[in-house]
Amino acid sequence: MNGLMMHCNLNITSIMQHAMMVHADQEIVSLKSDGVSTHRYTYKAAFKRVAQFAHVLDQLSISFDAKVGTLAWNTHQHMELHYAIPCTGRIYHTINPKLQPAQIKQIILDARDEVLLIEPECVPLLNQFYEEFQSFLKYVIVLGDIQNELMAEFPFQFYEALINIQPECYDWQDIPEQRASGLCYTSGTTGQPKGVLYSHRSTVLHALIMSMNDAVGLHRSSVMMPIVPLYHISAWDMPFNGILCGAKLVWPNQFAGQTEKLVSLMQAENVDISMAVPTIWTAFKEYLSNHPQIKLNLKRAISGGSAAPLALIQSMHALGIQIENGWGMTETSSLGAINRTQIDQKNFETQVIKCGRPVFGMQMQLRHHDGHLLAHDGVQEGILEIRGHTVVHQYIHTSAQQLSRQQAQIEQQTYGQ
Repeated sequence: MNGLMMHCNLNITSIMQHAMMVHADQEIVSLKSDGVSTHRYTYKAAFKRVAQFAHVLDQLSISFDAKVGTLAWNTHQHMELHYAIPCTGRIYHTINPKLQPAQIKQIILDARDEVLLIEPECVPLLNQFYEEFQSFLKYVIVLGDIQNELMAEFPFQFYEALINIQPECYDWQDIPEQRASGLCYTSGTTGQPKGVLYSHRSTVLHALIMSMNDAVGLHRSSVMMPIVPLYHISAWDMPFNGILCGAKLVWPNQFAGQTEKLVSLMQAENVDISMAVPTIWTAFKEYLSNHPQIKLNLKRAISGGSAAPLALIQSMHALGIQIENGWGMTETSSLGAINRTQIDQKNFETQVIKCGRPVFGMQMQLRHHDGHLLAHDGVQEGILEIRGHTVVHQYIHTSAQQLSRQQAQIEQQTYGQ
């Protein structure tokens, strides 16, 4: 017998509607392309602009289920696209502008994006390949400020010019939760990059899981600056998890490698939690050590991509910043495990370098290469098999013959790597 509860779709629209009802006055700050000035607005103002771009997509007759690609930095505009696109039934497709040009071309050809939204800096890149995309690419839209002097070898329109003439309200539909919402290609597999297609349901569940205290645990008084790029698993889910929790978000644009700018932005906005790879945190440690007069409100530094070494963790701890190692993949919607609250101070040096425990919904088991299961005792190594609510079932554009091989790649990752 089934329960007698209402069915409400777990869709990204529900995150937006909750944020508008509960956190409308919360702030979003974005560093502008000059690396000095900032754009600042509230959730309420942000979602008015989301509605405006939703109208743009409809008026341009972009088909439902269309992939809408982005070659973009960590900005308020890029965050807006994470709502306007999926909440109108389309699929946002984040593309890493720093990949090799041949890989970018292959990814766009495989996805067949109907629209590309690009930063002005990406115009020369698109100039190289535009002719090869003309059979499916309908529009190119340039982000950032309107630059009347910008030239390209293809027709384009400016994002700000398009949305400025649109209404600030939109009749949001109740998107079925299993509908595709986002696409991200991973090059962490053999061969060419492969596309991971997220659903509204998996995205909302992951945002809820990340909000747990043993995971990221944001709340309304948090000030989060995602340094990890939005083109890498949507900055580890921050457009959704951060907004769901009502945190103040601070976007650092394209300046992830410029430590002085990042530190200055953190100071100005009182950032207390951030996410980045260990190389970024190493640069932070060196900069702060060389500038002892600088005081930050940063308390937590979530680190992923590779394990942060003990020396770095200890150095940051001495500066009052706790590094928390996490583990995940594009295939797990980002975070799959995190070393958040379970560090035993008696065994600090051995515990702190680990990636922690699985987040809710992530089922894991360890298997020997000969097939038998191993005890998860922290000593034995083998194949880590995973499944869960936010784990991809297969890559896009796969045949039945390829599926079993792909499942082996997704479900089996070498433990300890």
